[in-house]
Amino acid sequence: MNRRALFLSIPAFAMMPAKLRAEQPWAARLLKGGFDGSHYRMGLHITMADHWKTYWRVPGSGGVAPQIDLKSANLKDFAISHPLPTRFGANETEAIGYEHEVVFPIAAEPLDASKALEISVDAFFGICEIVCIPAKFEDSLTFSPQLADAPDQGLLNQWQKRVPKLLDAKPVLSAKIEQQAGKINLLLETSATLSDIFVEGSPLHYYEKPLLMRGLAKLAVSGAGDIAEIRGSTLRLTLDDGGQGLEQLVTVV
Repeated sequence: MNRRALFLSIPAFAMMPAKLRAEQPWAARLLKGGFDGSHYRMGLHITMADHWKTYWRVPGSGGVAPQIDLKSANLKDFAISHPLPTRFGANETEAIGYEHEVVFPIAAEPLDASKALEISVDAFFGICEIVCIPAKFEDSLTFSPQLADAPDQGLLNQWQKRVPKLLDAKPVLSAKIEQQAGKINLLLETSATLSDIFVEGSPLHYYEKPLLMRGLAKLAVSGAGDIAEIRGSTLRLTLDDGGQGLEQLVTVV
């Protein structure tokens, strides 16, 4: 589902019968995970009906990445984590994201840890089956420094374990860009057998599902006019190592 189709679905969704709109295929809530000594732990938990999906931060060849914003007078900074995603479809209809449910863990750093953190969350994300609909969620939480209030700690911990870890070791040994017969490909030399590779670079470029061979991964690149646009750039790789998420930065030569 491309971005145009997603946003064209907004007026269509508004015109749906009230009963159908009421039976929305998703639900969301905020999770409360307590204080770890420097950050309050929370999360956005999204559940979806069968066959419905939502997107990762790089949504695929189409779609919209989730947008999550936090506001509070006592908020210094926050960080949102994205669990290892799954790839759906292929090529022009390819999407990257989650089905059934997902938790986006959030770490919120207060300006003054001795004071309560009253925080509001505003989220926008796409929910897709055959058609995509926009989803907007707003809610708030209050954390108290005097209370170890962490009713959702277990669920948050489960999803935090699915967040890819940045590596010191290098499963990807090198990254090269090539152009043959008008097609641009990213070639990754690997030292591990990987299930999938998700690539983040310029928002103008999209790296398709890799062709995985022994010691090599080949990813077609769309949106780039010339290899010079990519050569010398740093790419963020998210590696699926049999269900374990890993991250690595590479420079393309």
